[in-house]
Amino acid sequence: MIQTLEDFTPIQQQLIDVLKKHGAMSRNEFCEEFGFKTHTYDYVIRAPSKKKYPIRVEQYHKRTTIYDNLVKLEKKGIVERFSRNNGKVGASVKMWRLTTERK
Repeated sequence: MIQTLEDFTPIQQQLIDVLKKHGAMSRNEFCEEFGFKTHTYDYVIRAPSKKKYPIRVEQYHKRTTIYDNLVKLEKKGIVERFSRNNGKVGASVKMWRLTTERK
């Protein structure tokens, strides 16, 4: 099925345009591209030993908006997600790219 601009919301069209311009990106990179501001909050990690480790986390506002719209585009077959190892301990970075049909 061929999709037209009317099939996408303005933010979805912006996400597609950014992916066409820059290639694969993470959610944080999308937020930077759109000029979203960050906020900092304190978070406590509880270890199995019950010890608490306070950490400071900085995240972008509207990250969920980006994610929700990327998931909708993924369900339409427009984008796909994959993981990229960032060389650090912990979860790998989730990246998004246009599917091969859309490039």
